[in-house]
Amino acid sequence: MHRVGFVALPLFLLCAIALAGEQPESYWRKYHRGMKEPSLRSGKLRDDEFAFRWTRLSNSGEPLAIRIWCHDGETRCRSVRLAYRLDFSIGPITADKTTKLSPSQNRELRSYLSRHDLWCALSPQEQAMQNRFLGGAHWLFEVEDRSGYRFVSLFSPALLTASSRSKDTLRGMRNVEGYLSLATFLLRLTRVFPDETQVAY
Repeated sequence: MHRVGFVALPLFLLCAIALAGEQPESYWRKYHRGMKEPSLRSGKLRDDEFAFRWTRLSNSGEPLAIRIWCHDGETRCRSVRLAYRLDFSIGPITADKTTKLSPSQNRELRSYLSRHDLWCALSPQEQAMQNRFLGGAHWLFEVEDRSGYRFVSLFSPALLTASSRSKDTLRGMRNVEGYLSLATFLLRLTRVFPDETQVAY
């Protein structure tokens, strides 16, 4: 666990910071269990199958997961939210919706997921920069396909770019536009937060 001065951080943010660059399941699993979400490390996908998930945890908002998977030629999307609790315990599901993706929506999603830079592990410089941030939100992107399982866990790019220090901050960070565009696409696709059509945190 990283030591961050004398500032008290919410437990989930301490865990998210510590887990950046490591296997995510040991912490995020309890939220996924509360959402009735499966592990994406099945190792049993056929060439034409894939599974993808974006999870967002905030210190002031409802935990969110959006999962999209292709099986037997159909692509489906599930969006789920948990009730927010001040002590960051796992609340009940407050929204749960599963739909089918159209061919055009499927193509757009795959165009995002095919970007190699989206799945690069955090560099030491990026990791050090992530550990400087207090509060806010953390994102977890996961994908499993015929190439195996990949993930990236990072401080919310939406908050990084909105920061008054963003120029200095982003100098040591990869281009985050891909993450922002993908998250915005997912929010508009699912309407899981009807008023959030542009990713805000």
